[in-house]
Amino acid sequence: MWEIHTFGNGDVIAGLLSGLTLMMTSTTMMSIFVVCGLLMMLFIIGNPLGESRRAISAFAGLVVIVYLTTVITQTVLVVDEVNPEIGNQPVQNVPLILAAPAFVSGFIGWQITSLTESVFTVATGTGGPPLAFPNVYRSSRTGPNRAMFDFQKILDAQLTGESIARVANYIHHCVFADIDAGRLNLATILNSNDLLAAMASTNDADTIDGLTCRDYYTNVILVLMVPGDPDYDRSIKSLETNLNITPLSAFTAPVLAGQIAANLLPTVQTGTQMINNAMLTKAWQNAASQELDKYEGFTGSKAEQTAALSQTLKAQSYGVSNIVQKLIPMLRTLAEGMVYGLAPFVLVFAVSPGMGAFMGLYLKMFLWLQAWGPLYAVINYIVFSEAHSRMVSLSNGAGA
Repeated sequence: MWEIHTFGNGDVIAGLLSGLTLMMTSTTMMSIFVVCGLLMMLFIIGNPLGESRRAISAFAGLVVIVYLTTVITQTVLVVDEVNPEIGNQPVQNVPLILAAPAFVSGFIGWQITSLTESVFTVATGTGGPPLAFPNVYRSSRTGPNRAMFDFQKILDAQLTGESIARVANYIHHCVFADIDAGRLNLATILNSNDLLAAMASTNDADTIDGLTCRDYYTNVILVLMVPGDPDYDRSIKSLETNLNITPLSAFTAPVLAGQIAANLLPTVQTGTQMINNAMLTKAWQNAASQELDKYEGFTGSKAEQTAALSQTLKAQSYGVSNIVQKLIPMLRTLAEGMVYGLAPFVLVFAVSPGMGAFMGLYLKMFLWLQAWGPLYAVINYIVFSEAHSRMVSLSNGAGA
C-alpha cells in the first residue's frame, strides 16, 4: 500500500482523493476522453502539417492516459504526520495516474523536509554546544510555531472554583505577611522554578479558617494543587482543551509543558511546575488586588484599568495566534487540494496535440506542491530560534 504523507488535515485530503477516484473512474470520464480523443485525431488529420506518425503517437498517448486513469488503480494510505489522532486514512482504487505522482512526490517531499530539519541546531544561550532542533516542534511533526502558541496558552492556565479564592486568600494573609516580616524573600519567590514550594509559610502566628499559615499551607494549599482535587483536575482539563490535546493523544498538559520547559526555556523546570506557576501567578494577582482594595481612590481605579487593558490585549493576542496557527496548515491543504482537484482537468486537456506539454505541467504541479515542505521547515525553524533567543535574553535579564 502506497503512503501519501500530509502535514495536517489528512482526513480532508483522503476525502478529496475518494471523490476524485469516483469521478475519474466513472463512465462519464471515459466518455469525455473518447470525445477529446476524436477531436484530437480530427485536428491532427486535418492539419496540413500532420503526418500519420503523429496521429499514431497521439493515439498511443491517449490509450495510455485513459488506461492509467480509468483502468489501473492503486490503494493508497493517507498518513497525517502532524495530527496522528486522525489516524491513517486508506483510499481504495485511486487511479494510478493520480496515485503514482502523489506517492512519489509526497515521499520525496516528506524525506526532504525531515532531512532539512534534522540538520538544524538551536543555540543553548549558555555557551555550550548547540542542541538538535527538537523533534516535537518540527514542521514535519506538528503545526507551525507550536512551541510559542502552547507556551502562551500554558501561561494563561488558572485554577477554577473555590481553589483560586483559597490560594489567593493564603497569599494575601500569609505570604505577604511573611514577606513583610522577612520570613520569605520576594525576589526568591518571583525567580523560583517551583512557586508552590517557594511560598511555603512558616508562620504560626497568623491564622486562616482556624489554621495557622503553616498548617493551612500543608493541609489545604498542597492538597488543592495536585491531581485528584476536583478543581485542579477541571483546570488541567480546560488547559488540555485549549492546547488541542485529544483523549487519543500521547500528550497530557504536564507532558507538553515539560517539552516546552526542556526545549524552549533555558531553565530546569518540570511541566507540572510550569503549569502550577502559571496558576499560582493568577492567584497572586488576585491577592494583590485584595491588597489594593484596602486603598480607595486613584490606586484601585488604576489597577482596574490596567487589568481590563491586560485582558483586552490577551484576547487580541489569542485571536491573532489562533488565526496564524490554523491559517498556515490550511494554506498548505488548499494548495494540495488544488493540485489534486485540477488533476482530472489537466489530463482531459492533455488529450490534445500538446499532450507532452500538458503532461509535463501535470508532473510539475506535484513537484511544486512538495516544495512547500522545506519552505515550512525553514520558516518554522527561524521562528522557533527567535523565540528561544528571546527566552534566553529574558532569563538572563537582558530584556527582549
